[in-house]
Amino acid sequence: MSNSDTFIEQDIFNYSDRLAIRSFTSQDLSRASQAIIDSGSNVLGLSIEYADTLSNRRRTKGKERGKAKGVVRALAIATTDKVYYISFDDSKGMQTGKETAFSDVLCGHHVSLAAFSMARLILHINRDLRYHAKGFDLSTIYTSPGEPCLWHRDHDDMASACLRAWISAKCAASLNEYVWIARQVDTTNLYKGQLALLGRLVLTAHQLESLKPLKVDNEFRAVTPGKPGKLVVECLRYKTRVRKSKQTRVILEDSHGGRVVCQAVTAVGKRTTVVPSKGRYQDGIQRVSVEGREEMTCAEKACDAFILRVLRKEINLHDRPLINTLWFPPPTLAKTPRPKHSSPVSPAFCRLNTSQRQVAAAMISTTESVVIAHGPPGTGKTTTIAAAVDYWQQESKPVWIVAQSNVGVKNIARSLVGKNFHGFKLIVSKEFHFEWHEELYARVEHNLIRSDELARTPNPIETERKLAGSRIILCTLSMLSNPFLDDARVYSFVPVERLVVDEASQINVSEYMHLIHKFKKLQKLCFFGDPKQLPPFGQEAAPAMQSIFEVKHLKPRAYFLDTQYRMPIPLGNFISDEVYNKKLKSVHKISDISCVSFVDVDKGTEESCGKSWTNSSEVQVIVTLVRRYYRRKPFAIITPYDPQRAAIQAALEKENLPSDCVYTVDSFQGKFIFQVRVSKY
Repeated sequence: MSNSDTFIEQDIFNYSDRLAIRSFTSQDLSRASQAIIDSGSNVLGLSIEYADTLSNRRRTKGKERGKAKGVVRALAIATTDKVYYISFDDSKGMQTGKETAFSDVLCGHHVSLAAFSMARLILHINRDLRYHAKGFDLSTIYTSPGEPCLWHRDHDDMASACLRAWISAKCAASLNEYVWIARQVDTTNLYKGQLALLGRLVLTAHQLESLKPLKVDNEFRAVTPGKPGKLVVECLRYKTRVRKSKQTRVILEDSHGGRVVCQAVTAVGKRTTVVPSKGRYQDGIQRVSVEGREEMTCAEKACDAFILRVLRKEINLHDRPLINTLWFPPPTLAKTPRPKHSSPVSPAFCRLNTSQRQVAAAMISTTESVVIAHGPPGTGKTTTIAAAVDYWQQESKPVWIVAQSNVGVKNIARSLVGKNFHGFKLIVSKEFHFEWHEELYARVEHNLIRSDELARTPNPIETERKLAGSRIILCTLSMLSNPFLDDARVYSFVPVERLVVDEASQINVSEYMHLIHKFKKLQKLCFFGDPKQLPPFGQEAAPAMQSIFEVKHLKPRAYFLDTQYRMPIPLGNFISDEVYNKKLKSVHKISDISCVSFVDVDKGTEESCGKSWTNSSEVQVIVTLVRRYYRRKPFAIITPYDPQRAAIQAALEKENLPSDCVYTVDSFQGKFIFQVRVSKY
């Protein structure tokens, strides 16, 4: 324990330029608790300093050890004039959850605790320290004040944690008695299994958030003066576009070394309007970058609101049968054989192969609420979905078909149209569609509804007119959390009773939880994907993430689409042997091994490019191949790394060769082309 206070500088409030900190270790919990109680404060601010895998490691006997990223390293508990900092970095000999006085502090027996994102904090505390905790979530009233870097940073530290706790105490004190009478989040409202589930959920969310970059360089065409006091950035690439945000800063750098700090206030299509707050604008902007992390998405906000309500005991996790099936199954479920289903006599079902017909029959059955279909590439996932959707449409039953990405949803829509199925509507965000990807939707333009059209006139009559009687809706999974759809009462006309999820192997299973609770009429969940392809984004950094295909008790109940029609037979057989345990059959007109070629670029070397890689020798080989053999043929080029994609595209453009056919593995997902070049860098 520190016998005297240390101080850190602060300039957030007009209070004092120094903030007192009293430090304790995990062995001093009793004395720390007494000091906090003796402070006489009625309300305390709370914050956590999280461990990260880079700066908080220790070495023992020559080996690195340390807490995983996102695990509690220290707690900061603050009054309005002092912070009590308790480190759990060295918890040897400490019995977590056993110190009574500390437990009383965290459970609000002497004072009331308050924090931003309190629901997340108390779940972290319960998960890592085994203490129950209770408090008021300031996020329900305020947005996080102070510098954004206090809440959004790559590596946490003591000073930031202490400032967050102190700011929370100041905000809570301004609310006076309201903090005491308001409904609080409380881990004692849940039992051990529920806390473990939500604890994993918030840990994963924290680890994924840490993957979001704090600085992104924008690919732009020009920066020009706009209305008085404003500038307009014309962006070139959707992925790096400048978005409207209150949490980020846009940095403009000119050829003379000048630097202008701006805030993005509007974004329409490729043009973003920014307002300078520091520096003087001059012509010749050479670099545009965005610093800081952007606001939470609608889906992230909805998930946080769901957790908050669970911890307030406003939601019972067990009142939705599908939540029980996915997360709290009876012990016998994994051993219960799948029910057998009969197929209807219809043209759509008759065109299916045996494995496809088995899945489609399960989809339309009333005895199997969760259907999981493992579909390798080219096995007809969309064909299978279309057969079930055709049946549901004839029965006038509503169904929502979703995917993780906008491109995935577009691919489903185009496949349905290709099968002469037109009775659906596709809801897409204006941000993705307008000026960026309008050409992607040319074949389904008559099925398209832009989300801003619903938001502009949240009128039930107008909504009904736009839906035009369709009972089949396509959109991204995140769109289901968009309040525009609630405001426009879309779910009143097309209730979410059946949900078909494509690209399910790329989706963290916890992303479904708040949606399952939201849609009370939901009775059928159908998942399609391939766990042998792309995993959920960020799984390496957040190992607790699972797709639906990795849920242990559901694995034995998954179906397998066993025949692929996309790859030539030699390639299909190789994939079957090496990836699918020889279970995948191939049907294709090409059977000669000459359909696959390998080019050894033996002099090529990989070059670091930020956190990724490029290989200039491979770029030149690919350009040569395109120039000599493929410039007048349909082809695609695939690479794992985005910098390599950009380098190949730029090199092709320089030679006046086709350049709109270069993809990363992610962006090519679901596409089909006759000729494919693969760059490993």
